[in-house]
Amino acid sequence: MTPKDLAVFGLGPVGGFGQGNLEWERMFETEPGPNASISVETPEGVEEYPAYLADAGRLGEFLPLREFRRMDRLTRMVALSALLALHDAGLQNMDRSRIGLVLTSGFGSSNTTFGFLESRIRYGDSGVSPLLFSNSGNSGPASNTAILLGITGPALTLCQLELPAVSGLSVACRWLMEERADLVLFGGMDEYSPLLGYCRDRFFGSANRGPMEPFLTEKQTSVVGEGCCVFALGRRADISASALALIEEVTMGPAGCVRTEGNLYLLAADGNRWYGSEYHSMFQAEKPAASFAPYYGSFPSAMAFDLAVATTAFRHGVLPRPPERAMNASMRERMAHDPSVRPGERIVCFSCNAARYHGSVRMRAV
Repeated sequence: MTPKDLAVFGLGPVGGFGQGNLEWERMFETEPGPNASISVETPEGVEEYPAYLADAGRLGEFLPLREFRRMDRLTRMVALSALLALHDAGLQNMDRSRIGLVLTSGFGSSNTTFGFLESRIRYGDSGVSPLLFSNSGNSGPASNTAILLGITGPALTLCQLELPAVSGLSVACRWLMEERADLVLFGGMDEYSPLLGYCRDRFFGSANRGPMEPFLTEKQTSVVGEGCCVFALGRRADISASALALIEEVTMGPAGCVRTEGNLYLLAADGNRWYGSEYHSMFQAEKPAASFAPYYGSFPSAMAFDLAVATTAFRHGVLPRPPERAMNASMRERMAHDPSVRPGERIVCFSCNAARYHGSVRMRAV
């Protein structure tokens, strides 16, 4: 799909690095790595693994506690991210009847859903938690966020394990092109859960400990993460705020059908060996390519943060420095000589899965 005149006006990143653009941009000045640890109960005992865990404590700066105290943790992350995006764009006072909401995720509300099921198993139908029930289901964060923010435009949750961010962004762009909304809050969200920790332990074992090596394809190095990044998207002709970046193309398809051309490539490679070789074979010696996953961890919707990296690069005219171990040779040479993003250059965010199905988003400066 080729959007026309669609732009990013604001973004609200929330992840293991912190909450908001200030902490997001400070992140690139530090050595990337996990900010927390998780305990996983296994048949062999309790295992400790590093993790990138998020916090939504700043939500109290925007809303009274009574309005969200019964909302689950994932909803709080989404609501905070959406509010940060609106404030970043200067559109916090916009008519919210013309705002749409598209959320995309790999794991959805699995933490709350399985918490609800556990309470039913333990306490029976009469003792099950009504709060867990009301927040369970993948559409819960979108519904609750719309209520919290007073959004009455269309809302959609798209939950798929692979390529969720590209799929969700294509829907958001379509809504804008069809004028179903004047502004769309599009975001990728995923939350860590004990079940996920257990599954990763069974699948990957000690490989969960990293460090993340996105271009080291012969072994597993991903480290679990979580977070939410919401973008304020709109048509340039209809939004008075200053645009940060333009969205030129959103593409999905089998390998060979998706070959978006750009000057810089941001890869969703995160140290997962199941599809790491696909990135390696495509970008080993081509144009400058890098992964920023070591800054925010591994989770299905993390490509939303890659889009945030591109937006930040266009905002300031310079690409944040990727981790040294997550660049190909062309990117190392580029960053050593000229890290600036020159006028007219395109940044492509690229993702793929083990079945060789590809998704890409091409962006450029305003």
